[in-house]
Order: sequence, then structure tokens, then C-alpha cells
Amino acid sequence: MLAEFKFRKQSLISNFHKVAKETSESAQPMSKEELADQIGL
Repeated sequence: MLAEFKFRKQSLISNFHKVAKETSESAQPMSKEELADQIGL
């Protein structure tokens, strides 16, 4: 059970880093006004 927990924890961390990297590579800068428009403020 402990081995499975460690495996899943590492997998989760790995996937989080992958998503963070992909997000930073495809990020598009936007102004404060564009952000407010996007989220409906």
C-alpha cells in the first residue's frame, strides 16, 4: 500500500510539472483589461 502511495504521489508531481511547463511555453501575455474581460469582471 505504501509503495502504491509513493508511486501515485510521484506520478502526480511529475504530471504537475509537465502541465506547468506546457502552460509556461504556450502562455500569451495579456493586459489587465483583457484579463478582466476574459473572467467577466
